[in-house]
Amino acid sequence: MKNKIKTKTKKSTKKTVKTVKEVEVNHLKEELARYDFHKIVKNQKDRMEELRASGKVIVKKIFKSVPECADRTAALRDLRKCIMQCNLAIANEK
Repeated sequence: MKNKIKTKTKKSTKKTVKTVKEVEVNHLKEELARYDFHKIVKNQKDRMEELRASGKVIVKKIFKSVPECADRTAALRDLRKCIMQCNLAIANEK
């Protein structure tokens, strides 16, 4: 017996039944779409630049306040990752 997952369609209240395989295929398609080029519009570019500028301010404060050590390196790496993730979220918004 195939595993089935019940989902609702957006346009109607009919329930559709999808197999686990179909859900897996849809998930794969969504994941692969993340690697497509996303054209950035002006509004998005401005927000991304604002985030990067804010990140630079925090980097300067970290260098001024925190002694050189593994924790500072980790903090800088995490900040960089945070800004990248935010920019990715902006680029992928619909």
